[in-house]
Amino acid sequence: MEQSRSYLLEDREKAKEESLRLKAQARMLFELELSALKKVGLDLPKCILDIGCGNGSYLELLALQFPNCQLVGVDRNTTLLEDLELVSKAKTKVLDITHSESLASVIQEFRPDTLISRYVLQHLSATGMSQILKSVKENCDNSGRLILIDTNDLEIRFDPPCNALSAFIALKGKKQSELGGNRAIGSKLKSLLQGNGFRDIREAKLEFTNCNLGWDTWMAVFWPVLQSGLPEAPTNEQKELLRLALSWFECAKKDNAYLASWPVYYVSGK
Repeated sequence: MEQSRSYLLEDREKAKEESLRLKAQARMLFELELSALKKVGLDLPKCILDIGCGNGSYLELLALQFPNCQLVGVDRNTTLLEDLELVSKAKTKVLDITHSESLASVIQEFRPDTLISRYVLQHLSATGMSQILKSVKENCDNSGRLILIDTNDLEIRFDPPCNALSAFIALKGKKQSELGGNRAIGSKLKSLLQGNGFRDIREAKLEFTNCNLGWDTWMAVFWPVLQSGLPEAPTNEQKELLRLALSWFECAKKDNAYLASWPVYYVSGK
């Protein structure tokens, strides 16, 4: 089967840095996300399965929001699961989430009524996505709802426009594509669910901006993602792009007319 190598965190030091970023990102965005999650069907769940749970940061916040809910997480990155800091009732498993039989066994064991896959499909090949959706559809009963959350980088907006930031978006997209991922998957989530037999589709979309987050939070959450598109040894031209991009943000913090907006799609189905 075609495998994606996007987001395989085999280097422990890099995984530790990513774990810290994931914790900060989950904490900073969660309150704004609750309205979108409710709109797509997250309401008093009994058991949540997080497919691609990483270090469990999102499960930890869901545990606080739904204290009577059973929590289960699966991920292929052992380096992230090692950093797991969850309430004691949460259960986690290391497995290849794109392997249908492995994921099916977890679904059959815990019978989740809610399954969440957040910023995961963007790292998978088309085959990997299909395997996850197939496994969920075939092994969940009619009460099980799958919630997909992802971005479409092609819709990121900077106003006034900045060529350097547009270049960073392109670099990140190219790098992830070369590893087998797709950073424009967010706007395709509905068609993916429909194409794999899911019904009762529900949709929501959030724009995370400097207006609803503040510049410091927006930068802390999203700038590391854009910057990760740079190679470890950037060219002089890429260093100049970095300087220009940071200069844009410095101007933005002093001028209320500037806008940075990052779109996130929330789509669910049964």
